[in-house]
Amino acid sequence: MPELNANIVGAIEAIAEFHGEPPKMAKGPPRPRVVYLELLALTVIAGLASRHFAAHPPAILAKNAGDILYATMVYFLAVVLLPRLGIASAAGGSLLLCFLIELWKLDQAPWLVAFRQTTLGGLILGHVFTPSNFLCYAVGVGIGVLLDVSLRRIAGKGQPTD
Repeated sequence: MPELNANIVGAIEAIAEFHGEPPKMAKGPPRPRVVYLELLALTVIAGLASRHFAAHPPAILAKNAGDILYATMVYFLAVVLLPRLGIASAAGGSLLLCFLIELWKLDQAPWLVAFRQTTLGGLILGHVFTPSNFLCYAVGVGIGVLLDVSLRRIAGKGQPTD
């Protein structure tokens, strides 16, 4: 596990070094955490419901809704934890995290497989590497960005973009 964590940290440091500048912070006051916590909670509820009621919506939605909502949740979590983070930085970081977790599914270390078989492990890390999830994550982060931009425009707090 230490090797894998060192590899992930190394990858993140390499990306940051390649980019060459720190994350941009949002203009204007920070986001209201309560509003984004509510959005985070609603997204989690919708994501869990999408798995529970998977037999009812159209097949493509049933198959991908959870992955899309997972990425939206990661975006909202990022802006709750770092309310001054700029939109592009929050989106890029969220997408990077989702992509890294998807790629981590290729690692079949016994302890990791055992963790994935738990309810919490399955919800956080998933089970099977699926290339189409990369598109789902992009859509999910895009939904988070659209909601974020809309809320910031409605509130009239700062510029909606970095």
